[in-house]
Formats: sequence, C-alpha cells, structure tokens
Amino acid sequence: MAIAPLNEFKSLPYDVTTTPTIVYTTPIAISTIVLKIQVANISNVSNNVSKITCSHVRNNKRTRIILDGPVLANDFSVISDGKLILQEGDSLEVSGSANNVLEMIINFLETSA
Repeated sequence: MAIAPLNEFKSLPYDVTTTPTIVYTTPIAISTIVLKIQVANISNVSNNVSKITCSHVRNNKRTRIILDGPVLANDFSVISDGKLILQEGDSLEVSGSANNVLEMIINFLETSA
C-alpha cells in the first residue's frame, strides 16, 4: 500500500465553462490548504467582460467565494489569495458566464489529516 506524502504542493489548471462543475475534491484522509485561485480572461475582444463564480461545497451546502466576479478581456483576477482550508470531502465548484474564455489555476497544499 502506497503511503501519501505528508505535504504535497499542487496546481490544477481548469478551462471554465458555463456549467457549474466540481473541479477539486479533497481526498480521504487529506486536508487541503488553497493558497491562490487565479482566473484569466483570454478573450481578444477588447470590451469582453466575463464573470466567474466559485463556491466552497461541504455536504451539499454551497458557500460562494465569489459570485459573478468580472474579469476583463486580456486581464486576470485573483479570486482567493489568502488561505482557504478544505477538509476531507470538501469541494470547489466553478462556473463562468461564457465558454472558452476563462482559464483558472488553483494552487494548493495537500497534507495528511
């Protein structure tokens, strides 16, 4: 049986869609510290403003981290740059106002619970 590392830094890229999607769930016997969530609007249309919604999900209860946060074309937004603690089974859910426009990256530390 493989033993999980005590501390492991990870990054998770995700192309945001209009469908609310669970992009990360904390594994069994692990705690996660989200260090930063950043999203970029890659649209080349100068007046394009896309919106991002990101939620913490625990036991089917959603708590918004950001709701319809605007991201200008060719710009980025830091959704969370503080520490966000996810316990075993907690998830992050993401959706945007358009497809193929927003790219997100989540940086986090997984540690044995």
